[in-house]
Amino acid sequence: MSSRCGSGLGLGWMFVVAAELMGASEGLGYLLIDGQQLGKPAQILAAIVIFAILGKTTDWLIEIATAPLLRWQDAFGRQGGAA
Repeated sequence: MSSRCGSGLGLGWMFVVAAELMGASEGLGYLLIDGQQLGKPAQILAAIVIFAILGKTTDWLIEIATAPLLRWQDAFGRQGGAA
């Protein structure tokens, strides 16, 4: 379940980035495109780093939120029942 949530979260972030790159007038996608068009590598790098931090933070939050729900998987795996 946790890996499915993580995959869905990653896909969601890709859609957010793609939507912002298509025509946003503000936001991180706009910051990225603006930096590209104006030749500002520091601005591009800053946008990428912010995207990475947001992605890792939301992934961490998903892990924390699903951990109590997946305790049974840990116990089942220790008994040798998981493949």
